[in-house]
Amino acid sequence: MSKITTDMIVPYLDVNKDKTFAKNDWVAIDLSTIFELGMNPETEEKKYISMKNPKSIVQSNAIAMDQEIEMESTNPMYSFIKNLFYKRPVGSECDIPALIKFEDNSGWRSIATIILGSMNTNDGIITFTINYNDVTEGTVAIAQDGTVTFTPSNS
Repeated sequence: MSKITTDMIVPYLDVNKDKTFAKNDWVAIDLSTIFELGMNPETEEKKYISMKNPKSIVQSNAIAMDQEIEMESTNPMYSFIKNLFYKRPVGSECDIPALIKFEDNSGWRSIATIILGSMNTNDGIITFTINYNDVTEGTVAIAQDGTVTFTPSNS
């Protein structure tokens, strides 16, 4: 048995913002001290006549992750988030391709909605939330030069 460590499951954002997935430039959210991926299930309670108590039925999952990036000027992810923060996106401007690589090289890809939070210069971080929409399952590969590619399971 081997323990899964923080560096084995990695979230990425596409700094090219290519929603067609033709020319993604996946950059890892690296200088963060938090990782909590929430399923946020939307449920319905059903009271069946054969059961004493209601049964919860999961209708869907609103997968989301609160995130942060350290304010380090040479970090490409900080530059990307800072630029978003500076431009104050709204509507579809907040939709950014996102990827999560799991420890077994499986992954999820999505056009995620990035909701900016706050810039805290005392703590040296910018906070944001990633809301994953219509997740596609697949495989993530990382080349020797660091290039990240995603192959959908259905292709």
